[in-house]
Amino acid sequence: MIQGISNRLRHNLWRGAVTLTEDRFNKYQKLKSWEELNAEEVENYQHQLLESVLTEAVTNVPYYRDTFRTNGLAVDGELTLDSIDKLPVLTKSDLQENFDRLKHDSIERFSWYVNRSGGSTGEPTKFIQCESYQYWSYAIATYLNERAYYRDGYPRVKLWGSERDVFDVDQSLRSKIGSFLRNETVLDAFTISDSDLDRYVRTINETQPVQIYTYVDAIHELSKHIARNDVSVHSPKSIMTTGGTLHPHIRSEIHDAFETEVFNRYGCREAGDIACECSAHDGLHVTAPFNYVEIVDEDGNPVEEREEGRILVTTLRNPAMPLIRYDTGDIGVKGGTDCSCGLAWPKIQRVSGRASDMIETSNGVVSPISFIHGIGVVLEDDSIEQYQVIQKETNEFIIKATHRGELNKSQLEEEIEKMIKQIVGTDTFVEVQLVDEIPPDPSGKYRYLKSEV
Repeated sequence: MIQGISNRLRHNLWRGAVTLTEDRFNKYQKLKSWEELNAEEVENYQHQLLESVLTEAVTNVPYYRDTFRTNGLAVDGELTLDSIDKLPVLTKSDLQENFDRLKHDSIERFSWYVNRSGGSTGEPTKFIQCESYQYWSYAIATYLNERAYYRDGYPRVKLWGSERDVFDVDQSLRSKIGSFLRNETVLDAFTISDSDLDRYVRTINETQPVQIYTYVDAIHELSKHIARNDVSVHSPKSIMTTGGTLHPHIRSEIHDAFETEVFNRYGCREAGDIACECSAHDGLHVTAPFNYVEIVDEDGNPVEEREEGRILVTTLRNPAMPLIRYDTGDIGVKGGTDCSCGLAWPKIQRVSGRASDMIETSNGVVSPISFIHGIGVVLEDDSIEQYQVIQKETNEFIIKATHRGELNKSQLEEEIEKMIKQIVGTDTFVEVQLVDEIPPDPSGKYRYLKSEV
């Protein structure tokens, strides 16, 4: 009872603090108003925001002013295009090389800061975001959490791997007060040993979180540890995963370990929260008031519904440095707008993985999900604890795998090799390496598939 009163008090104090910050509260209220819109109204509002972003960019951002003019999409500072898909795609390299030219001409008008991505694709990137964007980002995160049964101020465990988020050694008084009011416990997902996993379980049981917010791979490791050791663990109202691909078998293992609903959220530092599942778990709703999303083919043309392509995002609320048709480096399947939850925001049906992880072989292009399904599901070998597929050359692969318990080493190697050849071709050279550990990337994320071709 006392804990319940404390949680409600923290929630009310936190919401009161947000209300005092008028911009934050107003943006949350505007966001909620989009909830009742039908699909046509959502599309119209998005196009109005998009037109405003493009007009501002061609007028006040040197990179876009020159790019639009060079491509014949603007004359005397006036847009001449009738569809955004005629604009060139902005890549991470473009962002790195044109950082200064992507700033708004009157950058001093904004309260802004430099943010950075973790560079899990090998391309660390810096960019500018303004205070208004930050407030919208807070409103979006609050809204998505509420749709997953969590309200600010109630207990939450964050199993995280972003170094600056975990190792904030010089926390200001304001930051400490914020952490207290949010009632959030942060656990380090950079290194995960058995003793760490035991500690995570103890912390979860002690804090009794309403939600666990976590990297996919971190919670997957914890779920396997719980199942393997038959550990009793608190069941939160929801687990919100991000920072990785939530494949069906991984979702199932997390659900079985915690006996709760698992939600999938997709985003990146450059654009914030891009899409998130609702309780229907039938695709991820795009954060329509915040981002405009396209799924396109290799030529930048829109794909049809249920087709797979590259995910592009246009930020709608960051005038200090708008990102237009920014290539996230991910691939996904285009969804529709119909959903049993009633929300008419467009959907990404599935986020398939990194575009850089698409495997090109002499027999054609292979999707990452083929390896995930082949090794993780079809092979059905319980001795495989973790694995990583590395493409060294077009027809040369190294498969790293950690294992548990007794195993027939030669038989396991033979089974893995056979499975890989079924996927990429029998003329492929496959080397299987049974190792003690497969470390995550510097960002704390774990990659199942890497192509060095």
